[in-house]
Amino acid sequence: MIELVISNKNEEEIKVINCIKRYFKDWELFEKVWLLVFTILIIGLSIYWRDTITGIACSLSGIWCVVLVAKGKISNYWIGIVNIILYAIISYGNKYYGEVMLCFLFFTDAVCRCLCVD
Repeated sequence: MIELVISNKNEEEIKVINCIKRYFKDWELFEKVWLLVFTILIIGLSIYWRDTITGIACSLSGIWCVVLVAKGKISNYWIGIVNIILYAIISYGNKYYGEVMLCFLFFTDAVCRCLCVD
């Protein structure tokens, strides 16, 4: 019984690893390293500057969204939506109400595009 549970877990892990490999299959080594370095840099600087978790997540999702757009990946829309929501939360907390309204417009556009993509 224990062996069966372990083998199922290993199969799931293998499926996840294979999915990640397929996703990054067409990426150059430079692109992977660039994304990793800037992700670590953002996390490091955000911790040093005592930024919030929301700020860190917003920064990371913004960088990842731009990179995914450049690679032509459809998943950029979902990460972009996360970025828009987080940025709207940050803007609202700092009383930048114009930015919040602008985020609402970007959000509606992004959601419409997600629903229209095959």
